[in-house]
Amino acid sequence: MENRENSSKKQFTVLIVVILLMFVTVSVLLAVSMSGENKSREKIDKLNDEVSVLKSAVQDNKQAQNENANDELNKKLDEIREYVEALKETVEAEMGGDLAQENDVPIHGGYMIKSTEAISDAYKKGDDSALNDDEKACLKLAEKVLKSIIKDGMSDYEKELAVYEWIRDNIKHDDGVTVAIPTAASAVDNPYGVLAGKKAVCVGFATTFRLMMNMLDYDCMVIHDSDRVHSWDLIKLDGEWYHVDLYSDAESKTYNHFNLNDAAMESDWNTEFFPAATGFKYSYAYVNAEDFKSLEDASKKMRNIIEEGETASFYVRLKGDKAGVNTALLAYVSDSVTNYVDESELGMNTFVNYRVIYVSEKEYIFSFMVEVEEEDDDNNFGDDEPSEKEIEEADKAFNKAFSDFFKKHEQRDDWDDDDDYNWTNGVG
Repeated sequence: MENRENSSKKQFTVLIVVILLMFVTVSVLLAVSMSGENKSREKIDKLNDEVSVLKSAVQDNKQAQNENANDELNKKLDEIREYVEALKETVEAEMGGDLAQENDVPIHGGYMIKSTEAISDAYKKGDDSALNDDEKACLKLAEKVLKSIIKDGMSDYEKELAVYEWIRDNIKHDDGVTVAIPTAASAVDNPYGVLAGKKAVCVGFATTFRLMMNMLDYDCMVIHDSDRVHSWDLIKLDGEWYHVDLYSDAESKTYNHFNLNDAAMESDWNTEFFPAATGFKYSYAYVNAEDFKSLEDASKKMRNIIEEGETASFYVRLKGDKAGVNTALLAYVSDSVTNYVDESELGMNTFVNYRVIYVSEKEYIFSFMVEVEEEDDDNNFGDDEPSEKEIEEADKAFNKAFSDFFKKHEQRDDWDDDDDYNWTNGVG
């Protein structure tokens, strides 16, 4: 019995060593490839060979453990191995171009778009027996949210809007610092981590929205830009596709990136792989647009938003023979507001953006997006200001401490006369 336990411990030790070797090997190769020192195909081939050999060794050791395996240890080791595989995929993708696929796409070098189909299918079938523990936990979190926001009698658009608003208002931006070996519950690029921790990067926002919409039986997919630095969603309503970028709206709490068509998106993506988004009927701007009254009326609305000091949007529908002319005039007014708002007097930076939705030759939707950002106080000292006497005392203390320092160094030959050293503002 004792020999069997010792043998099992020895197998565990070998397994841990093999996994760590895999992690170190792939991490080193990833660092080399990311730094630009080696981007050859030979490096990828070598990486594939080493991972394959080590993976085979892991499988042999796991089989040797049989019934004596420690489930918790194996679970943790499997997580590490999955992360190693993700690192390998990142190296391959970083050394290639755009990827014509939805899933298994690395974004910004450290995050991965992963499929959530198993979770949404389990929800629709009412059977989670095929899911692992993390997937089951994710399903419960997502199901709890949907139960709280989806009501009987809601239209497809209203359900989508409810999911969008919940994620936008409850999930915050992550600072983008990746964990060395993230777990599913702490990661910010998958729905489990996002719903558990309430923080996300763009991949986390996109995959969480997709999961919930797939659970509600919508066609929804995650799309990425050609440079693979950003991701968002495509959703299908009444046979037409729309863009939804929750990451871009999460901070401003607006609807500026909700249900947009291709023309309104300011990114490049693989248009041959991803479906074209041509709809406008379910654009938030189209649904909520007010009929155009006058340029003066629109200008007053912009002023009211600016004076309230909060970011907001409003939408105008223009119809008739002069729809195109009036749209151009609204663009001119928007530019004028941006150019002539006195930032220093208001104590804020005010930006007026606009977007035009073409419905027909005689109908346009004009979307005003007024963004108001308060100026940051670099010193962050509050409202207190030192008196002139206190400033004089500070000058005396400074001069007393540094006067001999200046004399000591003023003749140094290695200081260029053209260098600008501003001693009174800290290190030059």
